[in-house]
Amino acid sequence: MKEENKEMFGEKTRSFVCKKCGEELIGIKEAIRVQEKLLPEIDESRKVIKVGGSAAVTLPSKLGTIFKPGSTVHVNFNAKKMELTIRKE
Repeated sequence: MKEENKEMFGEKTRSFVCKKCGEELIGIKEAIRVQEKLLPEIDESRKVIKVGGSAAVTLPSKLGTIFKPGSTVHVNFNAKKMELTIRKE
């Protein structure tokens, strides 16, 4: 393995590259550091809007690198908690 400094989502990271196959690995601490820097916890209110005949909620622009237009998501609604969860598939 060869240690390299790479750019990941616009953030410099330390990674390891296999000399034989070229596979890149990143340590868990480094991955968590980048994730926390790029995606701080989002806790904000959004208005429900109407798009065509459907109700919709816009996502914060910070999530644009994860939820790109055309990507598939799983939507779960818990009626007891009145909680809507969106998860990338």
